[in-house]
Amino acid sequence: MNMIGEVEELKRELKAARKVISVLTRRVEEDINLSGKQYSVFDDFAQLQRQLEEHVRSQQELHSLAVTLEDLVARRTRELEEANQKLNQTNHELQELVRKDGMTGLFNHATSLEIIDEKVRESGRYGHPLSLILLDIDFFKAINDSYGHLFGDHVLKTVARLLQDSIREVDIAGRYGGEEFVILLPNTPQHGAVVRAENIRKKIERLRWEHKSCRVTISAGVCQYAGGDAESLIAKADKLLYMAKDSGRNQVASVAGSAISSNL
Repeated sequence: MNMIGEVEELKRELKAARKVISVLTRRVEEDINLSGKQYSVFDDFAQLQRQLEEHVRSQQELHSLAVTLEDLVARRTRELEEANQKLNQTNHELQELVRKDGMTGLFNHATSLEIIDEKVRESGRYGHPLSLILLDIDFFKAINDSYGHLFGDHVLKTVARLLQDSIREVDIAGRYGGEEFVILLPNTPQHGAVVRAENIRKKIERLRWEHKSCRVTISAGVCQYAGGDAESLIAKADKLLYMAKDSGRNQVASVAGSAISSNL
């Protein structure tokens, strides 16, 4: 801006200031005429300053309140997210409890059937090998009668833990009922399942118990899915299991009719 422009700007500002002074002067004169009191122009400035200060304080209080509300909302949001996470975790745990056997921690009968049916459908659709092991603790009733039901429960839990430790992550182990267990082996042909069942049989046979006279063994039936539904696969494994029992127990019977016996 040049010198002339600056002078013109100063003139405009001076003119505006004179108008303000004129307005304030008229207000003072009116107040004096109405109330008979004498005010100075500085009283109006002081009042305006007080109002401005009150306005600033109000703005500060509103800002402080807004910050407080934002903090409260953020905290409540975090608490809600944590509560939702806990709720989801609890729901997951409840679902697992419904699917698991309370005694052994393996899948229960209903869940085992559900999974077998699902894997059978997948095997039929994609042609992947699928094998099933159905095994039973030999003479379990005699174990209960001789050493008590608490010890019988201990045997069930120990066998279940051994089964879980002996399978792959993709395999499924379940308590089919009583002292009977099922192991489903995806992508495993029959000969591989027979070897796995025999290894499990040997491990259980080698277990040592607090009752030195106690000897725990299993019998197992093994077969590979070759068409049909889940029920037919289970029925075939069950038939082989009874073949192993009829042949003297403590052995694995396969679909070919052969049995791998222990050294009795």
